[in-house]
Amino acid sequence: MERRIYNEKGKLEKTIISNNNVSETLYFYSSGEIFCRKLIDIKNEEEYIEYFSKKGDTITKLKNNYNWDYRVIFDINSRRYLKLREKKLYYNGRIYFGRVRYYSGAFLIEESYNRDGKLNGLSKISHYEEGIISEINWKNGIIILKNNDE
Repeated sequence: MERRIYNEKGKLEKTIISNNNVSETLYFYSSGEIFCRKLIDIKNEEEYIEYFSKKGDTITKLKNNYNWDYRVIFDINSRRYLKLREKKLYYNGRIYFGRVRYYSGAFLIEESYNRDGKLNGLSKISHYEEGIISEINWKNGIIILKNNDE
């Protein structure tokens, strides 16, 4: 089964193909190039994700299992694979802090973490084509101010 989803301008935004316990979702740039390819193996509860630049170059490849207690992300700033567990980032078993940028689905997430592993400072959520959709100010893991474009 194949389903195509178009944006308001009539451009192909996403394609979902499902068959035999495997689902593939493709997100497209407005130029028609693939932005993200996500395969979900329902039987093995695994997902495989690839992100691409507008030129078609691979940015990263990720593999996650729904039974793990963490999710693997790729920090674009440091070019490192990090584990996101219980709202904290880890690298080589230690809390990772500083500014990170990573993709999550069709969104680019920008966040800052303090030495305790808590969100601190300004977080931005951007759609890969449409820009910033949310900004949140954090202090030691607590939301101070939230701004949304609606």
